Amino acid sequence: MTANVKAVLTALGKGSVDAVSSHRVWIIGGGGAFNGAYLAGVQMALVEAGLHTSLRGVLGVSTSIPALGYMLAATPGDIERHLFETTTYSLEARSSKFVKWYGKTDVRWLRRVFEGETFLGREPKPIVYERVVNSGVRFVGVVTDWETGRPHYIEPTSRDEFFTLIEAGCSMPGLAPPVLLRDRLVCDSVTSDPCPVPWLMSLPETERPTHILFVANAWHEPPSRASQLRSWGLMRRFHKGRVPQYIIDNFALRHQRFYRGMAAALARNDVTMAVAWLPWQQRPLERNAQKIEALTMAGYQTFRELINQAIS
Repeated sequence: MTANVKAVLTALGKGSVDAVSSHRVWIIGGGGAFNGAYLAGVQMALVEAGLHTSLRGVLGVSTSIPALGYMLAATPGDIERHLFETTTYSLEARSSKFVKWYGKTDVRWLRRVFEGETFLGREPKPIVYERVVNSGVRFVGVVTDWETGRPHYIEPTSRDEFFTLIEAGCSMPGLAPPVLLRDRLVCDSVTSDPCPVPWLMSLPETERPTHILFVANAWHEPPSRASQLRSWGLMRRFHKGRVPQYIIDNFALRHQRFYRGMAAALARNDVTMAVAWLPWQQRPLERNAQKIEALTMAGYQTFRELINQAIS
């Protein structure tokens, strides 16, 4: 965790009590599927302290797009149930008839969970789109153009666009088909922009962040060249002809691109940048509900203490 976390939380706390605060705080959520349990805990602490509505905006990468939606839609007490329920559905669905690997995964079931439809005999609590809109916080997600490989930064303007953006964020290339959004086929942003700080800093001055909290979920050194070649080889073996070549190439480089992007972001002097992450060694190798719950509570307890120190 970088040294600026308390400074960012202090700025966020000032915004919660001062309507004319000059601080503009954004949160970027990193991807990582079940590693996002750490982000879930951070969000729980922010919601409990009432700081989530003091944000200027949130920017989601990959599976953090629905997680950030839960945060803005939540009232204290809701978010824990939201995230634990979704984790349980995800784990059960992985072994169900709804999921088939190697390009045949149907992520529409996950959209149905987020919309609150009955799934696997349960009735999940939905992300309430109207709450997200009424929060007053900008909601943006990054997706990858299936044809060109370029990132697109989508701020949904309707309920359908909101849930389509979430579906696209869960559409990992090679495991799920692309999603049609604004007349483009798009997919998970992991291959195009895993560290979208430059886009945020290109916003107009009145929206450009003064402080950024990037919850990275898992942080580690770039993998070795041998590891990258192995990842590239596996993608090429299983997905050649079904996935554009640029996705195969960029998928193998995704960790290295993230690390370089983060190093460049931390070196900027035009924004107070803080990074919170789950140590790579602690990521849940066993995808079970107990492990994920423990990671969520670790994020929650860490940030509850930091928030108390920052705004006391």
